[in-house]
Amino acid sequence: MVYKLEDIERQLMVGEDSISKFKEIVISEKRRVQSPDAEAIAGEMVAFANTDGGTIFLGVDERE
Repeated sequence: MVYKLEDIERQLMVGEDSISKFKEIVISEKRRVQSPDAEAIAGEMVAFANTDGGTIFLGVDERE
């Protein structure tokens, strides 16, 4: 699914819900992805696959 910039901005303002999840990306000192790990992403994908789908926004801190 292709989103318009306005759609992405609106979802970022609204926050997480049942069809969108935010995942912050943490990089280690060795320049490797520390989190989220593959299992966390896979779990979200499976949950979306078992429902009506959804979107994972990588690089978004869900606390802000």
